[in-house]
This record gives sequence, C-alpha cells and structure tokens, in this order.
Amino acid sequence: MKKITGLTLAAVLLAVGLTLAAGCGSAIRVDGVKENIVPDKVFDLKTRQSLSPDELKNRLAQTQVVILGEIHNHPEQHRRQLDILQTLFAGYPQMVLGLEVFNKDQQSLLDRWLKGDVADVEFQTEVMNDILSPDTYMVYQPILFWARDNHVPVLGLNAPQPLVAKVAREGLEKLSREERMSLPFDIELGPEEYRRRVVKALPNHPGKMDPLNFFSAQVVRDETMAETMAGYMAGKDGRQKRAVVICGNEHVLFGHGVPKRLAKRFPGSMTTVVMPLTSEPEELNGQAADFAWVAEPSKRRRLGVAFDKNVADALVVASVSPGSEAERIGLKPGDKLLLLDGRELYDMLAMHRAAAEGGPDQEHVLVFQRGGEKMERKFRFKE
Repeated sequence: MKKITGLTLAAVLLAVGLTLAAGCGSAIRVDGVKENIVPDKVFDLKTRQSLSPDELKNRLAQTQVVILGEIHNHPEQHRRQLDILQTLFAGYPQMVLGLEVFNKDQQSLLDRWLKGDVADVEFQTEVMNDILSPDTYMVYQPILFWARDNHVPVLGLNAPQPLVAKVAREGLEKLSREERMSLPFDIELGPEEYRRRVVKALPNHPGKMDPLNFFSAQVVRDETMAETMAGYMAGKDGRQKRAVVICGNEHVLFGHGVPKRLAKRFPGSMTTVVMPLTSEPEELNGQAADFAWVAEPSKRRRLGVAFDKNVADALVVASVSPGSEAERIGLKPGDKLLLLDGRELYDMLAMHRAAAEGGPDQEHVLVFQRGGEKMERKFRFKE
C-alpha cells in the first residue's frame, strides 16, 4: 500500500456474524440472491459476489479506516480479525487499533500495560468491565498481545460504564452538568429505523428499562466511540495512520451506529458500510454493508473438570466429569495443573486462552502434579 497521505478517507466495515446453528444452514439472505449466505464465506454486498479472504484483505488495504463488526466472545471471528490486522500492518505499519470493549476511562491502564508497566495478571483483573468478561478477554488476548508486541497504539473507545448505566436507567436528561459535559456534545437520537431495531432487542436484557433510555444508552456508546476515534485521527499522532475499529455488530448495522457518526466528524470523507451478521434471520442489501463474513456459532470447548475454589493462584482439580477428556487422560481430584502447551496455568484465563487458540482439533499437552510426581498427558478440548 502507498502512503495514506492524500487518500480519501473510507471506512470499510466488516461484519462477522453467526448462523442459527451449526449444520442448520444460514438464516442470512441477500436481496436479489436466491441462496442464503453460507458460513465461512465473504460476501460483497454491493456486487452480490463472493470473495476469498485474501481478496477481502486486498480491498481493505486500500482504505484508511476499517471497522470490523463482531460477536465479542467469538474465537473464530477474532482469529480472522488478527489475520486482517497482520496483513494490513505488513503493508502499512502505521496503525492504530480502536476497541469497543475498553472504556475511555481505562485508557491509562491500557497504555501502561502496552508499555510493560503493568503485569499481565494485574491487567486482566483490573480491566474487566460490563463488556469485557473473562470469556471475552480470553479471545481478545492474541490481538492485544500482537498489538503490544508490534507497538500498535490501542484506544479504549467506549463511554464510561457508570454513565452508560445511568442513561439506561434514567435517561440523558438526568445526567449532571459535569456528567453530560464528559460525553459528546452532539448526541443524535436517531434515525427511527435504528431506534426500532435497538428497542427490539430490549426483551433480551435483564430488568425493566424505558425503551427511549435503552436506545439513548446505545447511542451514547456510538457517539463516544465515533468521537474518540475521530479525535485521534485528526490529531498529530493519527493523521498518517490507518485505523482499525473493532466493535459489536449492532453498532455497525446499516451505518446508523458508529460509521455514520464517525463520518460526520470527517467532512467530505466517504464511508462504505458493512453489515454484521447475527444468528437471527435477516435480509441484507447493498445499503446495509460492504462485506459480510459468515461464521458458524462458537462452541465452548471443555476439558471436563471443576476446580477447587478455595485454592488461590493455582488450578487444583475438585472433580472430573464422566466421559470427559479429563477422565480419559486420567485426571483425578487433587491434581494440580501446572502447564498447558508450555504456558503456566496460574488461573482460568490461561486455560481459557489455550482453549480459544487454534482450531477445535488442536492437540494440547498438559503437565500436572499428583503428590510429588509430575505427569504429562495429551488431549483435545471436547465441544
């Protein structure tokens, strides 16, 4: 790729979605196309043509801002994202990565971790928020470590959780003057089709919330992510960089969330929108997205053990599930797990990370201690 200076700003949004169930086919249709989009295929929604992953990456390499939609805790989507990041970085290493799963008020912690001033275990503990659960963090680890190893700046894009929660409960008008001033000045509660789509998801959330407040909280996230990314790109550190933004699919659909709000902050820029896929039946068209990349639903992979919660800083087996891989390789209560593929098992996140990396057929090497004896076994996580 040639230097981005002078390149017309284009935000190309990649949606990575789910089918209804593995083996049940895709529920995603494209207007004017007879067959549903099948899993693991990239689809150009403008031309209604399939692309290979390499062809998609070549297209993305021509743009300055790439927005990748996702299901936050989907391992395969994150492997694809990392592959895209590595390819784009190889062609043009001036890059910034913006992530929805980190809030703006976590930026200092994030910067210190990227510089190596905060230990991994401390970072994992302190960084958890309403989106970044242990399961989500584990699938983000390869991307985060790649960014740190390659000195790629990472921005926490999202609004502070206490403010989002207050808006969802009480509405924007209940924010104090100080709270309101900490959010973007221009918060546009629309368009109507976006409001209808967001409110439709309200029954899936716990507790009772006013539909307008629920939508307002979604828009607060959208506007904050757009403003944070735009502010960086307009500053001296971002003018020559390519930006890759990773956020949930619902913030990308039809451009109503982050894309159009980001474009509004870059006058004259061109934004091509991609629609993320969900597990629910949906019909896409050329207005919805540039590209769609369908994935099978993620499946939890398990070893088949429960750990002793009374033991800190170690994984000690409390019980073994009948018929599990743990039973097959001979694990017993009281065994202390030491290493998995050479990685120290000091907590569940380390175990989760190994389960998330590689494909479902990957063979792992487990080292554990029984009494004073160390043992080694090979196994595969079972779905």
